[in-house]
Amino acid sequence: MTFQCCCSTKEGTAGTPAYMPPELLAGKPFSKAVDVYMFGVLLWEMFARDVPFRGYAIDDIQRKELIRQCWSADPSHRPTFDVIAQKLRQVDVTAVVHAVDNIVEEDALDSLLMGGKKNNGRL
Repeated sequence: MTFQCCCSTKEGTAGTPAYMPPELLAGKPFSKAVDVYMFGVLLWEMFARDVPFRGYAIDDIQRKELIRQCWSADPSHRPTFDVIAQKLRQVDVTAVVHAVDNIVEEDALDSLLMGGKKNNGRL
């Protein structure tokens, strides 16, 4: 069973960002873990009665996922610094600069995760 939130095209992977697991956003191939991630999204919708990451851009989701990976309780699930550096090269640097500029006004990490936007209490 595949949830089909995304599909492979000649140019890459296409789909709805809120339903796409980080590995597909990074251009990696499908696996059974993709279906587990998408099922988790459906569980979120059932319990929260809302779409996860509403209002977030793909860059916001990728930044948040990188931080979650770094904070994994299981050390074997944490990325290496090579992987972190590779992912940070893909981050929109203007969001990072804006977050640093706003450090006095609000929580810098929240600002970075939101790409400089207020989070309105959402994930």
